[in-house]
Order: sequence, then structure tokens, then C-alpha cells
Amino acid sequence: MIDPIAQSQIDDLKLTRGRPLLAVDADEVLVYFLRHFRDYADQIGWTLNLTTKRLDSALIKRATGRVAARDEAWAMLETFFRVETLSQQPIAAAAEVLERLSADAQIVVLTNIPHFAREDRIRNLGAFGHNWPVITNSGGKGRALDLLYRKAAARTVFVDDSATQLDSAAKHAPDVGRVQLIGCDWARPYLPRSSDVQACIGGWREAETALRKGLEI
Repeated sequence: MIDPIAQSQIDDLKLTRGRPLLAVDADEVLVYFLRHFRDYADQIGWTLNLTTKRLDSALIKRATGRVAARDEAWAMLETFFRVETLSQQPIAAAAEVLERLSADAQIVVLTNIPHFAREDRIRNLGAFGHNWPVITNSGGKGRALDLLYRKAAARTVFVDDSATQLDSAAKHAPDVGRVQLIGCDWARPYLPRSSDVQACIGGWREAETALRKGLEI
């Protein structure tokens, strides 16, 4: 099932039918997240250990060595987005590459962030030149992508750092092209790769060629 708030935002979104669409994630694609969250966790007494794939088991209380409970980890993440979204820093070259691509394609940000942080995310991205519509989602992005693809009625490519989200796209929006981009050098060694993408790329400068090919622009 699609997130109903994301669906409402997509319903309200103005897209030009027939014009190629590029849907991009935000965290680790447009702005740094994990290294920022690592520093935030450190300030409140936790160590982020990315050798595990689960966020809760990756958080360790420094004073006791206790691993965070799942609810505790998600509460910490929610607080991070409440207080730190406006401070997230840009990933190099993303804005300039997207600006060039926007001459031939329409761009939408599809981000899994608490809905209450949407306005902060828009302000933060806008400060770095990312003045694209922002859709906030929870859970898998595949069904939201399928809606975007059908609304655009054109070639569509999805960029995300998360193998889980790219696999969701492959399942629910198979006609959408998929590119894995992990913009953070610190996080890149720890994040799993998707086997169901057209390209897996470390940075925006090399991404431009792959995205133009996928969008046929």
C-alpha cells in the first residue's frame, strides 16, 4: 500500500505529461545523512557502528555497551530529523548536474523522511539550489514511483542509495530505470548494493552520463 500522504502529494503534483522524469532520493544522494547522524548520535552518548545492516543494532550506548532497542533507535532518528534537517550538508556536484538535466527533464525529490520534516527538507534543499518538488514517503517507494511514472507518461529514472528502495522500485515500478548512487564516502563501504539496477555510481559527475542515457535525453 502506498503512503496516503505521499499519494496526496503526488496527486497535487504538477507534471508535464510526456516529459522525461527524474525522481531522486535526498539522504546520501543530495545531502549527507549517515555521517551527520553519526555525529549527532555521538553528541548524545551513542556510537553508530555501520558494520550491521540494521539501524537499531548499529547504535551502541557508549557508557554501557548496550545496543539500542528498535523503538529507541527510531525515536532517535525521528528526533534527528526534527532538529537537524535544516543543517544537513550538500553532496558535491548534485545541484549543478541536476540543473543541467532539468533543461531536458522534470525532477522530483522522493524522500523517506517524517512528514513533519517536509518543510525543513524543502528549505534545506532549496538553500543548495535544489528547488524541486518534494514528496515525503514512508515504507517502500516502488508504488509511489509507479504513480509518478504513470502521471508523467514518459521515460522515468529513479536514483537512490538504498538497495531496499531500488528493489521496491524494481518490483512495483519495473518500467522505471534504476540507478544506485551513494554520495557519502564514509557510508559507501557499509551500504549493500542492489543487483537490479542499470548503474551503481559513487558520485554525481559520473552519474550524469548514465542518467542521460536512462532518460534518453
